[in-house]
Amino acid sequence: MADNLKFQLLFKDRIGIVFDIARLMSEQSINIVAMEVEQIEGFAKISIEIEVEDQFFDKDALITLFATLPGLESYTEVRSLPQEKREQWFRTLFDGMSEGVMSVDASGTINTVNSVACRLLGEVYENIIGQHISELSPKDSILLDCIRKKIPVSRRKWALTNTGRVEFYGSAKPIHDSQGRFVGAVLLMKNLKEVKEMVDAVSTPLEVTFLDFIGQSPVIKNLITFAKKISDTTTTVSITGESGTGKELFAKAIHFESGRKGPFIPINCAALPEQLIESELFGYVDGAFTGARKRGKPGLFEAATDGTIFLDEIGDMPPGPQAKILRVLQDGLVRRIGGFEEIPVNARVITATNKDLKSMVQENRFREDLYYRINVLTIQIPPPQRETDGYSPSCKKFPATF
Repeated sequence: MADNLKFQLLFKDRIGIVFDIARLMSEQSINIVAMEVEQIEGFAKISIEIEVEDQFFDKDALITLFATLPGLESYTEVRSLPQEKREQWFRTLFDGMSEGVMSVDASGTINTVNSVACRLLGEVYENIIGQHISELSPKDSILLDCIRKKIPVSRRKWALTNTGRVEFYGSAKPIHDSQGRFVGAVLLMKNLKEVKEMVDAVSTPLEVTFLDFIGQSPVIKNLITFAKKISDTTTTVSITGESGTGKELFAKAIHFESGRKGPFIPINCAALPEQLIESELFGYVDGAFTGARKRGKPGLFEAATDGTIFLDEIGDMPPGPQAKILRVLQDGLVRRIGGFEEIPVNARVITATNKDLKSMVQENRFREDLYYRINVLTIQIPPPQRETDGYSPSCKKFPATF
């Protein structure tokens, strides 16, 4: 059977164009498969599909018939009608979605499905369309529950495909027409592996660079210039300043600028009890204390290998951990609680405090040797009162993102 013919006819707009075309085709026993009308600035564009029953159909004779229609300006043979183009675009868009989508009518017959849903269910598009939802795996269908109860239904599901078992999260909602009548339901499916990847991506902290700072004062510009220069060194950096001046943001920017491949790991020394801070920083071996995890646990210094560990509020650290941190800074080694092995670590250390550590040293509340070890490179962030000089501790990335 020959392919149908499709044309676009352009008329000066008038009443009765469609009637004239339909009458002319009827008189010649020519079947119209589809016809669309679009009005454009005084013209009528008619898109028409003509059924071709055999290969001997006379296309030239058909064009001659078109020429007899009053007001015809031009004709063009086309490959697709506008509706077909819209359907093709819809299908491309539909299949390009990251979620699987499937819809059913009120009786449960599948009328729409995209390629992602086919892949999750291990089915072929042609085998799904027109089937009742109960014929598909899994049998306890979310969509079936939705059309029976006419309420939203969501849960974790799995399907057995040719490539193995696939787990997904499905969420179905009922569909109502403009009069509020129930006409079907739609299901969104998301591969649980992709859900986990999304959660991990969202959980990853935003990177902060010096370009994100909005301070314009000479003081803050000089601090940023200095921080950039020292970022690619391995030397310990001490950041001081009042609470709320952006010390952690500065530390993150230094880490980003350094190009270190490891993570940025912050720890608030004031927030951890003394009995926990050593196990968090240095880790422990199996059986080190009651409740210790089997096979032990690495500390944050180990976790920050090839990255940066940020010791915030170091002035609140108890004397015991201070001595161990001094040893890490001197030798680059840690020993887990309860263990004997010396473990090498390669983590850049940045400290921060809002306290006067020099006075604390004089009062014997902070180790003098640790004080000099961490104060090799110092960044003093100006207090909030100096925002009148054009400095704001905020980062432009965060307001722009949220």
